[in-house]
This record gives sequence, C-alpha cells and structure tokens, in this order.
Amino acid sequence: MNAAEHIVESYFRLCRGCFTFPDRKVVRGNNRQLDILAYDLKHRLQFHIEVGVTHRLTWCSTREELRAEFQKKFLGAPPEPVSSGGGATDFERGKSYFSQIEETYIEAGFSPADVNLKVDRLAKEPFMNIWRMKLRAGNYGDDMWPLCRERGVATMTHPPIFNTDLTDLNKEDVDPEVKTAARSSIYRFAWDIMGGDVILVGDSVSKTMIARGYVTSAPGKRAYRYNRRNPMTEPSNPEVPWRHEVHVAWDSDFVPFRYRDGAPRITVMHFDPGWAQNILEHQVVTVAIASETKNEETSSLDEAAYSRETQASQRNILRLHAALSNRLRRWLRKRFGVRAEQERNRVDLTFSHKGLKHLAELKVCYGAKTKSAIREALGQLFEYNHYPPRSAAESWWLVLDHKPVVTDVEYIALLREKYHLPLSLAWSKEESFEVYPRFPES
Repeated sequence: MNAAEHIVESYFRLCRGCFTFPDRKVVRGNNRQLDILAYDLKHRLQFHIEVGVTHRLTWCSTREELRAEFQKKFLGAPPEPVSSGGGATDFERGKSYFSQIEETYIEAGFSPADVNLKVDRLAKEPFMNIWRMKLRAGNYGDDMWPLCRERGVATMTHPPIFNTDLTDLNKEDVDPEVKTAARSSIYRFAWDIMGGDVILVGDSVSKTMIARGYVTSAPGKRAYRYNRRNPMTEPSNPEVPWRHEVHVAWDSDFVPFRYRDGAPRITVMHFDPGWAQNILEHQVVTVAIASETKNEETSSLDEAAYSRETQASQRNILRLHAALSNRLRRWLRKRFGVRAEQERNRVDLTFSHKGLKHLAELKVCYGAKTKSAIREALGQLFEYNHYPPRSAAESWWLVLDHKPVVTDVEYIALLREKYHLPLSLAWSKEESFEVYPRFPES
C-alpha cells in the first residue's frame, strides 16, 4: 500500500471497525488489484474502496473522466489507449474484467450482488456537473454576486425572458428572439443544472473564480425556480428583475483562484479544469486589498483589476475595493456633505467632519469570513495612525463590503471600551452604509 491507501485502510479498520483486505489481487486479472475491500461485521456492510491522490491544488475532474475511472476501477473496463494497438489491446478487443472482479469478491467472502448494487449506480447514474457561471449584468456591469450570496441563490436573466416563467416550458419554447449564446446559457441554467451540482462563480473583471456553491435541490432533480414575488434587481438599474434562480449553499471557506476562461461571453458553461491548471499549478490566489495610486478628489478610482508588489508577495488587487471606496465617498458626500480623499499616503480614505480627522481602511471579504478582514484591517489602522512619522487621526473607520456578524460588532465594542480605541465599524448596504457606533449627522 502507498501512504494514501494506508490512511484510508486505517480509517475503515480503526474508525469504522471493519475487517480489511488491502491490495487484493484480482483473480486472472492481468496484474489488476483492488485497493481495499472492507467488511463491517456489525452492520453487515461490504465496501470496495479505490484510493487516489493528487498534488494539484486546482484539481477538478470532469464527470466524463470520473465515469471512465469508475468503470475502470469498479467494472473492470480497460482504459482507452493513447494510440492504436492494432486491435491487440484489451480496449480494442472489448474485453472486460468485471467477472474476475466478482470472483475476487466471492474469494474474499463478499456477496457480489450486495457490492455491485452500489458499484453499478456509481458507474451508470449521472454524476454531478461542475458549472462555471457569471453573475454580472453583462461582462463588466453590476455585480450580482453579493446579492446572490446573501439570498443563497444563483441567478440570471436576459431581456426577452425578464418575466417569462420557464418552469413548465420546454427548451424549444424559449423566445426565438433570444440570441444563440444566451440561449445555450438559458438551457443550461433552467433545464440542465440539477440538485447536487457545483457552481463556480467566475468574475469577468478580475479573471478570478470568486465563489463555489452546491445546488440544494433534490439530487439529480431539476433545480430551476422562477421568483415571481421578490426578485433581486440590478443596483444601478432597479427596473430589471432577475427572476430566474437556483438555490445554492455557498461555501464560506472557498479560496478564490485565477483562471483563463475558455468561453468568456457565455454565462453558464461546464467548468473545464484546464482553465485553471495553466495558471495555478502550485499556488492559490490570495485576495488582498491595497493601492498606491493617488487620485484627485474629483475623480473616481479605476475599478479594473490591477496589481502591486508588497514585501511579502505580489497580490491580486480586485476592482471591488475601488468600487467600495467610490461608494463610500459618494455616500459621505451625499449624506453628510463630506469631501473625502482616496489613497492619500496609502490610506484608503480620509476626511474631516465636525473638526475631527477620520481615517478609513476598506476590506473586501469576497466570500471569506469577516473576522479575517477585521484582523488584517486593525493592523493597518495601527500602522497608519502610529508608525513614525505618521500622526494619529481622531476617528478610525474599518469598512467592510458586507454585513458583519454579531460577534464582529461585539469585538469592536470591546476594543472601544477596554482600550479606548476610536474605532467605528461600517459595512456596505447596496449604495448606503451602516455604521457602528452611529455616525453623527450634524
């Protein structure tokens, strides 16, 4: 056994209490072997386990690759050769080792009927799909991901079907005015996405896979739902409803990574792991927020992705940070008549109000936990206020791109009370902001 097989065998033997048969040779199997057979005496369960391991951080097999591997490992199907063997290979002769695998089960005291019920389903039933989906109004329009994350859905729309319920329609019933590229995405979204599938959210601006979620409908069942009552709308165009939805459990521990999209203009596509492997073979993108560009007060930051070099590493700078900064500056101007400066002396945003100097550090959580963003921002706030030759501001703002949890607010309250830090916690709420403690208006 190799190390991975030994770990799995130990789990079944020590944790599951099974009697195990590692590296079981297949009877007349032409050097084939079964990684592990395990028998649960207490519950009379029989397991045939095959073990695999990869060192690629971006590994993501397609369903066709999984099907072929399952058929090879469990049903004895020979792999297709890279080049022709002149009819001499097992694959070309249509040979199968399934009967030999069954004989091996019997030799180990297993009942092939009990094992093969599960094996047959693995090899023949549809596997989950992994989809790459865009959640923008066009390639560079409003980002619908924050709303999708909040509601636990994936969504899409298109002008001819804004208000068309596709639930009881067939694919051929879709409005013929829908363009070809959009039509294929609508087909996939409304009819092909099934419960148990995985959705990866690709961002067109940052060229980054920013989120992963699991479709929560019944496994193998059509997941599409039409939201007639309260659809989300585009922040900059509230007249456009996004009624077509799929319910998704978004993964809060997902780590964003760069990828090269093979179909950038198509909203919903099967994810191709090769899109990521060419860029990310040995690293995962760290989503970091920073900028050194000094801008005039009257101009907005460039919301396109850009990069800078830090002492630690080169980080990917996402346009969401610039968008958050622009929204905060507009909100301060509209609500309080405050003129804020962006990226002055490497500080995200500074302004004066009621005779006090305010300094703001902005953090885009991007699907990660707010706790991590707060931890990083606090270190930067201390540096910007106290590292020589800087002078401290009277008010420190820590601004997040989405709502913090209750313990985040309690933590800020504790720091304010115990250490008398002039901290305020703010978070984006569409085009507005919530602030703790409440910011005085006059």
